[in-house]
Amino acid sequence: LLPLGTPRVQRQVLTILRRVLWLVPHKRLDAVVKAPAGLLLPALDAKLDAAQASLKGAAGEGEGKEGGGGASGGAGGDTPTDTFPTIEAMLESDRVRVSGPGSTLGVLLLVWAKHLQGQVRGKAAGRAMRFKTSVPHDVLPGRVDAAVAGEVLALLRDLFAL
Repeated sequence: LLPLGTPRVQRQVLTILRRVLWLVPHKRLDAVVKAPAGLLLPALDAKLDAAQASLKGAAGEGEGKEGGGGASGGAGGDTPTDTFPTIEAMLESDRVRVSGPGSTLGVLLLVWAKHLQGQVRGKAAGRAMRFKTSVPHDVLPGRVDAAVAGEVLALLRDLFAL
């Protein structure tokens, strides 16, 4: 609910959090705070491992195809796209809110990232286009000002020694 308040309320809440949160052990905080499942440490580790295995498998297939080239070229081994679930399935499972290792860090990082805006520039139908994006409202509702985001970052540094 932190991003739903006004910047003044957000700063007051952060002041309270900075005074209180360091007293509570990280494991207890993580057991209470619910974050999107895709941001929890075990999920991030699993995705990293799957991506590394996929890259190693793709590199191995590329070397094998160059040398042999015979009938054994396409059989055996998963392609990188077979390793990962579909994008829609990943988005749905990653957005489910659960508590677990790293959930406090995940929520605070989302609150901090809410103030960022990415820009994509390109051409469509011969015209220059610019798209802006930020953390979607269904992931984290509300908005965070740059000043409040700086205080969230300071809280992250204090809590997690970043």
